[in-house]
Amino acid sequence: MTTRHQLEYQHIRYVLLADPDSTDIEHFLRGENRTSLRLLKNLIRRPGLELQNITFVNEEGDQSNLTELQVEELKAIESFKINCQNWYGPPDLAGYFDITTTTREDFLSFISKHPNLEDNPVLEDNDLMIRSYDLRIQSRSNNNNNNNNRPRSNSARSS
Repeated sequence: MTTRHQLEYQHIRYVLLADPDSTDIEHFLRGENRTSLRLLKNLIRRPGLELQNITFVNEEGDQSNLTELQVEELKAIESFKINCQNWYGPPDLAGYFDITTTTREDFLSFISKHPNLEDNPVLEDNDLMIRSYDLRIQSRSNNNNNNNNRPRSNSARSS
């Protein structure tokens, strides 16, 4: 596993899925031995998998199941990553979006704006990626031009 994938997995597990009121997802992932990004993706993508039917041992030592909200969060991870990349740009031009720059609040806001991600997941949108990348490059270019064209003062502070 690459360092980038390790950092992504840790961020997903300990930031995006870090519910301050529950450690159930943590216990679930540990119990299912989902200790890498690849294993987590395999779990989430498995067709017909009913995550809420899988039992695990919670922090009290009791058999438990994930709530609907916890299942929704797990299943939203892939769409969230794709959405971030769509707005960042094509990976071959812009590189991969650094998901470790996002917060749990960003993730929850995304979920609230995209109901029913299980049946209607966010898909890669090459046109959006290209437009987003072009706008970001254009914005950087405009900012550089504005800084280079501003008048300079001869005062001691301007040097």
